Amino acid sequence: MRKFIHECVGCSSMGFPCMGRTCKQGYIEKICDWCKYEVDELYKYDGDEICSDCLLSELEMTEEDDDYEVTYLVNGEWLTESDALFEFEKVDESEPVDCYGGCGY
Repeated sequence: MRKFIHECVGCSSMGFPCMGRTCKQGYIEKICDWCKYEVDELYKYDGDEICSDCLLSELEMTEEDDDYEVTYLVNGEWLTESDALFEFEKVDESEPVDCYGGCGY
């Protein structure tokens, strides 16, 4: 889940125009739909926006690689962690999000 957080400081009440979503008081908070932690990246999975840890926990895994590196089963192939994550769509940062804050933007 992504939320646009706007911590309005009332610039418009001091005679300045409200800058809305371009204001420096606003930011996007990315929270995993499953574990509820704030994270840097979210992935689309089964209709949810989840973190890499939750996504990898849903995949079958093995440690039978020669280097004892954990691999994950994705679409019938055993892949390393980075390759497995690459197979899933990241949440598009440009998609609109709801605003939670004092100014109404």
